Parts: sequence; C-alpha cells; structure tokens
Amino acid sequence: MLLIKINKTLIKIIKMKKIFHILIILTTYLTILTNMSFGQCNVTKDDTDPDNITFSNQAERLFINEDLENGFKTVYANGHLIVNKIDKTKVKFIFNVSYIKSMYQPNIVLRKITFNFANGQILSYIAEQNDNPKINGTIAERCFFRINLTDMKTIQSYPISSFAIIDTRKGESLTTKPYSGIFQEQIQCLVSKQNDL
Repeated sequence: MLLIKINKTLIKIIKMKKIFHILIILTTYLTILTNMSFGQCNVTKDDTDPDNITFSNQAERLFINEDLENGFKTVYANGHLIVNKIDKTKVKFIFNVSYIKSMYQPNIVLRKITFNFANGQILSYIAEQNDNPKINGTIAERCFFRINLTDMKTIQSYPISSFAIIDTRKGESLTTKPYSGIFQEQIQCLVSKQNDL
C-alpha cells in the first residue's frame, strides 16, 4: 500500500518536472525501500560487553506521512533488553525512538514519549539520552528511554491506541497510530530470547 502511494506521488512529481523534488523523492523512496523490514522476532544478540548481554529488536516504522511531495517524516522504534551475565535477574529495558525527516518538515527532538493504551491507561517517559545521526543524508533525532520492568510488562500486556513523540521545549508533537500490537510483539520477542539463556 505504501509503495503504491509513493509511486503515485513520484509520478505526479515527475509530471511536474521539478528536478529538486524528484531527487528528494527518489532519495526518500530508496531509503524507505532499504529500511523496509519487519521486526517480528528479528532480534540480535550482543554479548561483547563483559558484564551484559543485549538483545535488540530490529527498528520498526510507526509512522510515515502520506503527502511525500511536501517532504517526508517518519518514526521508527525498537527495544533493547540488557541482561546481566552473572545475575540474569538483573534486567534493564531501553526503548529508542528515531524521528527522521526531510528539510521541509518540522524538527522534533523527542524529549518525551507517550504510550496511550486501548484500555485508557497512559505511560509517559522523558528521554535519558539523545543524538542526531545522519541517516542517508536526512535529518534524524534519536532518543533513548529507560522503562522500568513493571511498565515493560504493561506495554507487553496491552495493545496501544496511539503513540506520541513530544518536543517539550518547542511544543511540537506527533501522534502516531501504529499496529496496536507492535510493542507487545517486540517485547515478547526480546523476553523469548532472554528465556533461552
């Protein structure tokens, strides 16, 4: 479905003969194609740290705007379960979210995220760390959030109705409505890998 929309937009822009826009859309199109993947139980294990083993989900897209002719903005997220090698009951859950955009879209530094659950419950977190990596020549903001294990179990147990990223300094925000079980699946995959230890 997304590829059909991108192709229709690309055809419209080519007809308009705006070279600059064509280059932006082609770059966006290639970026999306190379990053398209499904993270269901696509978990990597890193045990190079002498103290911890880290399990990480592949980042999954939560949002992409439909009006690509005006530039693009997209949100990706993934989780990391960090398990102590000696005491496997010592576990941390880190959630990272990336906001990637073209220059025509507003910049949102995701200082805060909010999970809105279908049952009405809300969980919010403030970023502990952020950076802005260059991803295929686009502008990106990536923030890391530490989520306590009780809240991780809540996220694992209930479907979400929406997920918001918020720049608390500028008052900018973006609310997304991804697949309701996306975070449940991500956490279940991480926990399954942890249980295999």
